[in-house]
Amino acid sequence: MRIKFLYIEDCSGWRKGLSALKEALRELKVVGKIQLVKIKNISDAKKHDFLGSPTIRINEAEVGREAWKIKKSGTELRELKPRASRRVYLFNGKVYGYPPKAMIKDFFKTYVVWKETDRASDNEGIKLK
Repeated sequence: MRIKFLYIEDCSGWRKGLSALKEALRELKVVGKIQLVKIKNISDAKKHDFLGSPTIRINEAEVGREAWKIKKSGTELRELKPRASRRVYLFNGKVYGYPPKAMIKDFFKTYVVWKETDRASDNEGIKLK
């Protein structure tokens, strides 16, 4: 399982987001290392299709990406362009500066395709970076 955590240094929510991700992975017994990707400039943001800090990707699927779609007209949608800035997440009617643990767990349950090797046995624990 590929787990990426993208962030900018001056983001006030990246540490809480990383902590929430680690807690969610432990609770779900997910085996995988977290790849930390520090976005330093707009060039990095474009290279990584980065919408804001923090960003979590699991097997290239992005937690909260659907919230960045804007309804243009009818059912037509367009996505915002990559940028190097802070990001907000809407979950259960509240706004967060990072994806909360429950949102990450819901994302796994809804969007992530599990393989047997992605889960740790009860006594194996979890391998995190």
